[in-house]
Amino acid sequence: MAPGTPLDKALSRPRTQGEARRALLRERGVSLSDIARDLRKNLSVVSRVNDGKRRSRAIEGAIALRLGLPLHEAFPEWHADPRGSPP
Repeated sequence: MAPGTPLDKALSRPRTQGEARRALLRERGVSLSDIARDLRKNLSVVSRVNDGKRRSRAIEGAIALRLGLPLHEAFPEWHADPRGSPP
């Protein structure tokens, strides 16, 4: 993750990456419930993906889209930077 990205700034406060994503979504007026409803998925599944406890490319992509971040910045724990930086 590149220093200075929105997720990086949110992580500067003590919290998990899932909590940081949730906080950034809130700043953008979006909730995990909104994403679950849009995808017609159960909220618990969307929450587990956000928390890094489950993988779903579709849900990860939807969260990244709503955050306005590339997938590798929204989920650096799972996705490598396409420019070659390790996750």
